[in-house]
Amino acid sequence: MPSPRVLISYAQGDAAHSQWIADLAARLRADGLDAIIDQYDPRPAKPWVDWVNDEFRRADWILLACTPAYRLFYEGKGDPDVGRGVRWEANLIQNELSANKLVNRRFVPILPTGGREDDVPQALRGFVRFKPDEQYAKLLAILRQPPVMDEPNASDSPLVRVIHCTSKGSQIFFQNGISIEGIAAAVGTMVFKFGGNSLAVAHWS
Repeated sequence: MPSPRVLISYAQGDAAHSQWIADLAARLRADGLDAIIDQYDPRPAKPWVDWVNDEFRRADWILLACTPAYRLFYEGKGDPDVGRGVRWEANLIQNELSANKLVNRRFVPILPTGGREDDVPQALRGFVRFKPDEQYAKLLAILRQPPVMDEPNASDSPLVRVIHCTSKGSQIFFQNGISIEGIAAAVGTMVFKFGGNSLAVAHWS
């Protein structure tokens, strides 16, 4: 099975932040994930919009590095000629969430060193987020799992569904027919059994 492909979305313009992103991508790669950042392909052969659209299609997981600049661009504020990459990616993210009826299958907000909860765009605050500098093992455990894949008109098929609660620091995993005890043990969840189904509730500070 190929390694999960992890795209990191972030705001450019700050050298220290760009280095933090590069260090995180290198760490994920060292742990067996196929982490992708634009720094690996600074002059893509195809137009940038085509490149990012393609990477969004190929990614299993997409990390959203939330900073004040990222939130500003994501929410469509500030100089429209600045942060056009994040603005474009925000459209892709919102369109996918809307198409999936707000079920988040693969977007994971992360906070860099010194990041604040207010740096997370308002539309993303209902989703579980991580501080990789402090919670790397928990983040890695999630990224090593396959993304959620729905099968149309197959409600009884093996399905993993991730539903993010609006309450701070809570996440619910619904799963039909596949064991989630391994995930639960890795990230510190409580697992409850209901017949052939499992429900895991994870709480992180």
